[in-house]
Amino acid sequence: MLLRGTGTLRGLDAARDLRAESHDAGTTAAEAALKLALAFHHAVLSHEDKVRVVIDRLRELALTGDYT
Repeated sequence: MLLRGTGTLRGLDAARDLRAESHDAGTTAAEAALKLALAFHHAVLSHEDKVRVVIDRLRELALTGDYT
């Protein structure tokens, strides 16, 4: 469903809401999947700087052991 909304504000808002809910619930797997969808969203819109930020956050998740 999120990928269907890629490139739209509605899709971005949905991703932000779900990311906040998954973070609050402590479900890091869901948070990582949402970050991937967000990276895809930014890539579709050619926002390379934002893609790099999201990828850096994904890297942090992996390196801290929060998501492996």
